[in-house]
Amino acid sequence: VYHVKKHHENNIVNAFIQKPENSFSEENDPEFRKVREMGADAVPYLVGAIEKYNSVRDTPPNPKSGHAEGRDLIRIRAYWGLRGLGASAKPALPFLIQQFSTNNDLIDFDFDVLARLGPEAREAIPVLEQAFHGADGQIMRFYAARALSKIDPDNPELLPTMLAELQSSNAVSRR
Repeated sequence: VYHVKKHHENNIVNAFIQKPENSFSEENDPEFRKVREMGADAVPYLVGAIEKYNSVRDTPPNPKSGHAEGRDLIRIRAYWGLRGLGASAKPALPFLIQQFSTNNDLIDFDFDVLARLGPEAREAIPVLEQAFHGADGQIMRFYAARALSKIDPDNPELLPTMLAELQSSNAVSRR
């Protein structure tokens, strides 16, 4: 029964992450609804897909459309799956934290999943604070601030730093 269940779950997740379409609507995607219904059981499959394709990059996005395709699209859809699980994605937390120490070209998706986890992702606060205060660019700072505001909205360091960013000449920083 265990093996049949795992095979069935694997098929559900694969049907979702390997869809060829680049457009995605959570509400209208039947495969996504099935993944969300799996809850935490979907996490190992989604994380596994990200890990598998993190090491094998596609060529740059399709020059005609500018959209991700192939393995990159599979990774993005796997992140969407984690994001859609909300608090049920908590078993992915160690993986998401570990992603900050890798050269992950989709790190903004990690930030997004952590933000969706909210207070459940408190273990990620140190790496998020490091990204927020680091010199890795304003985009990283923006995503880190957004995740921190969802995970730890009462962080005493967050508000003064974010208020200071409102004075920046850079629109992304002000955002």
